[in-house]
Amino acid sequence: MKGIKVFAVVFVGLLLLVGTGIAQQPFADPCQTGRKFTVPFSVASAGTTQLIPPVTGDSISCCAYDINQSGGASSSFTVERGPGAACSPAPAVMIGPFAAPTTVGVVQNIKSDNLGHTQFTTNSVPTGTTGPILNEGQGMCILVAGTAQVGGYFTCVQDTP
Repeated sequence: MKGIKVFAVVFVGLLLLVGTGIAQQPFADPCQTGRKFTVPFSVASAGTTQLIPPVTGDSISCCAYDINQSGGASSSFTVERGPGAACSPAPAVMIGPFAAPTTVGVVQNIKSDNLGHTQFTTNSVPTGTTGPILNEGQGMCILVAGTAQVGGYFTCVQDTP
């Protein structure tokens, strides 16, 4: 009888270990564990503005954003990544484009709250490829097209993946 009790205790203990192991993620989301910082910005003219410079070996995970945009017809913005100043050469779009309201003076809000998970990251697998391709050492920029005026903030984590 004593052997059955010992077996039952060990069996239940193993079930608890296995059960908690299955529920855990294979990795920790940087937005749950990393040190966050906020990048405020305001862009009033067309062009590319670097928001976060690249750091060799690091990646950027965006945890939240709140952006206000006004403008007129044919105005928009995108958020890009790239290895150099102003995300060049060959910047890649991470999110967007977001078209501005067509009526001048009307403001549009684009928002994603900080819910503890990454909204977008410089580490990505480009469309049409297989396998993980990390884009470490990439900066983050905003590209404004047309007459849009864009301002707000991004809350991010920058670290080595």
